[in-house]
Amino acid sequence: MIRPPGTACEPERRLDAGAEARLNVPADLAASAWDPARCPVEWLPRLAQVFQVPVFSVDWDVADQRRVIAESLTGRRLGGTVAGLRAILDAAGAVYDYTEGPVPFTATVDILNAGATTLPTSQIAAILQRQKRAAVKLTVNQLVGLDLALSVQTGLDAAVVAPLLEGEL
Repeated sequence: MIRPPGTACEPERRLDAGAEARLNVPADLAASAWDPARCPVEWLPRLAQVFQVPVFSVDWDVADQRRVIAESLTGRRLGGTVAGLRAILDAAGAVYDYTEGPVPFTATVDILNAGATTLPTSQIAAILQRQKRAAVKLTVNQLVGLDLALSVQTGLDAAVVAPLLEGEL
């Protein structure tokens, strides 16, 4: 169990002191190793692995790595919920459309920016399948292009390109 700093009981403090003596690791460094905001940069991938962060990349900016690890702690509580799935999609940088139904226990995720996410769509889909509730049938679609239906108005007053000029030309 991860506790806030300074809330350890006496046996935990004795255990930390013994570990510090055996491993020659200062207690403040040992405590900061579990904090995404203070963890040494080279330990961030391992911290993400320990916290079982579903979406993580060492190619991201350090600030993004720290943010994703910290958000994953909250996301673990949301596991299997729609909010948890949305958190995974947000962490991957996906622009998506999430719809439920029409059949009960079915949902569809349409990823709209498939080429611009931090992970391939197949990997995002695999993560979503692992994190969803077992009773839900989830379909993940990769949309390559967008088809926009625009209405076009014609006539003299259809569009104003520039304000009217006053005076003579």
